[in-house]
Amino acid sequence: MTTLSVVIPAFNEEDAIGRCLDHLLNQTRPVDEIVVVDNASTDGTAEIVVEYIRRYSTDSERRIRLLPEPTPGVVEAVSAGMSAAAGDVVARIDADSQADPAWAERVLGFFDDPANGEYGAMTGLVMLSDGPARERLLKMQTKAAEKFAGGKDIDSLAGANMALRRECWSLVESKLTRAHDVWDDLDLSLALVEQGVRCRLVPGAVVDTSGRQLRFSPIRNRHYLTGGVRTAKARGDRRLLRRMRADLPFRFAMATVLWLIMRPWDDAEGTWRPYRLFRPLERERALITDGRDGHGSVSPKRL
Repeated sequence: MTTLSVVIPAFNEEDAIGRCLDHLLNQTRPVDEIVVVDNASTDGTAEIVVEYIRRYSTDSERRIRLLPEPTPGVVEAVSAGMSAAAGDVVARIDADSQADPAWAERVLGFFDDPANGEYGAMTGLVMLSDGPARERLLKMQTKAAEKFAGGKDIDSLAGANMALRRECWSLVESKLTRAHDVWDDLDLSLALVEQGVRCRLVPGAVVDTSGRQLRFSPIRNRHYLTGGVRTAKARGDRRLLRRMRADLPFRFAMATVLWLIMRPWDDAEGTWRPYRLFRPLERERALITDGRDGHGSVSPKRL
């Protein structure tokens, strides 16, 4: 039977890691291994994971592992976790994400299907867990993704919801740029495509993730928004570099729209109030000035 490992890079995620683990531990098809990579957290992230290990481990089985990675950055954290994972299929989600109950079943169903034998990687839909109109947006995204249902290849995987065959990771591990300020999921996607690995979108594999970084203005998020340009430069891809530069105005415009939606939104109350645009945020999550993005080692969601 095909086994599944899930890698979770985490930096200061004590408020979110428990929910992430709870969802992975309550799948319709059990996840065989969960590898939480503690990327030098200074809060209680590691202690929470240790408690989950104690609670869910038996003498014969340990489903959750805690892997320290002292080098800051999502690239190092993800690489350490993917290399340490033992599953036939290695997946990655973010620490602030919650996998749909049938997510693991859909992921393994894709890789176990003989019709998908030529595919080495897949990605699913990523929804905001703390934004308005979630169900409506899911229907819209699912419909938009139907054009890929017939087997059309894609060239980009979502960092919050991706999986690949173990041999494909071994194939590209040494081909990654290792730069700390790139879009690591795009870098991995490009490396896979360069090595001839075919990738598919599986709309039924859904992960909900936090839109917390979208509550910061595009100016605050500018380092991340320009990450595609740095990724193209790091890989020496001139064609992609031109595309990424041309895409910047649209990306900043989209980030502005999302900021205007998410900043005034209160998920607990289910209300949107314009005055919240001018109120200070409860916690400072952005660490942009030290080279990390607003999620520490966990990349903000691709806009």
